[in-house]
Amino acid sequence: MSKLILRQRNENTEDTQAKAALIPGLKLYGFMSGLFGRDSHGEKTIISVHEDHIIVKEDGHKIVSRLIDGATYTWTGVINDSNEGLEDLEEEECE
Repeated sequence: MSKLILRQRNENTEDTQAKAALIPGLKLYGFMSGLFGRDSHGEKTIISVHEDHIIVKEDGHKIVSRLIDGATYTWTGVINDSNEGLEDLEEEECE
């Protein structure tokens, strides 16, 4: 793998890096602060990542996230919330 990274002006933030880490096929876990609605608590598979939202599949249904606006929801928050959801799931399985 190349170690060359093309840096972009004003684009090297933690939130930008978090968004780049979210790619189709990856799983998201848990409630995620309501990003996918109040009834979405399960495992979600990322279908696509857009400028300000994510499309996932959960239980065979396609769900569009709420607006990731940098205030209420952030790309970093998406990763942190999913990681917390996975930790909760793993703790439940150990009990």
